[in-house]
Amino acid sequence: MQLLFPKQLKSQLISRKLHFQKFLQNWENRLKWFSCTTINWLNGNLVKLSDFKGKLVYMDIWATWCGPCVEEIPNMEKLYQHYKDDPRILLVSVSVDSKKNLWEKKLDEDKPQWPQYIVDGALKDKLYNEYIITGIPRFMMFDSEGRIITINAMRPSNGKLIPFIEEQLSKPKEIKGPGGMKMIKLK
Repeated sequence: MQLLFPKQLKSQLISRKLHFQKFLQNWENRLKWFSCTTINWLNGNLVKLSDFKGKLVYMDIWATWCGPCVEEIPNMEKLYQHYKDDPRILLVSVSVDSKKNLWEKKLDEDKPQWPQYIVDGALKDKLYNEYIITGIPRFMMFDSEGRIITINAMRPSNGKLIPFIEEQLSKPKEIKGPGGMKMIKLK
């Protein structure tokens, strides 16, 4: 009996280690996805998500047919007005509408002032799978290096969101020094 326990324990530890390594690899892939994926901008131009690097990104995943998504638009407008002059943060909305004309019509009605994008087809599927999106609206936040802060951020209507954003903006930025040495850049 004593011989079985160490083998079982070793097997469990190896299994957990492999599971953890797979988990880390999935997160690394998500970071790579952020850096290389392109989305369509309102004017039809393709934009790389890595173009947002250098700013804290608060991303809204929404659709015109989603009632709760549409209800958040006025709150997103208030959030935009709060941060519009702050160069450290970028608010973006990404529509998952399958009918681009409905998205364009909604934007024409609401006239949002922050960047608007749309994904469809395979890119939409990748977005849903990589970020485990099972419903919308979904709000996500990325740091200035494109790393995930949260894939389930508070909605703009949540009174705790602005203090959370301020906390993220006040964190010291980590930079790489000579030889890859980690250094902290203070404000």
